[in-house]
Amino acid sequence: MTLQDLWLMIKHYSRWVVLVPIICGVLAGGAGALLGMVNGSVHTAASTLTVIDPTGLVSSTSLANLVNVFAQDQAELESGGDSGVTVKTEVDSSTQSIKFEVAAPSEQASLDVANRLAERTADAAQSALVEQGITYNLLRTFTAA
Repeated sequence: MTLQDLWLMIKHYSRWVVLVPIICGVLAGGAGALLGMVNGSVHTAASTLTVIDPTGLVSSTSLANLVNVFAQDQAELESGGDSGVTVKTEVDSSTQSIKFEVAAPSEQASLDVANRLAERTADAAQSALVEQGITYNLLRTFTAA
């Protein structure tokens, strides 16, 4: 095959090389738009809770894993029911943080749930750790006396 033959072949099939991707793009876009109208829109929001122990008594990784238990409980409470809210939690051990990803039918609902999850998780973990600290100090006091 010479270069001239190759050029003639490219020239002959060039409209298909251009038309097929355009047709596929239009069909995929139309299908996506139709699917969005049928299913309704879903809005997502995310919040991050960073875990830090200012006393240095507990390693940040252990503390992040402990707080993740509270995060999972809060996520289950928020995603239950017919509200259309789904929650995904993820622990990032490199930054000792917990990320909440919320999908909800409205933008405001997704923002509210994401912020509420971070606040409730922080409050639950803080309360549990304060209670644990009080118990630890009481035990230490009784054993020292």
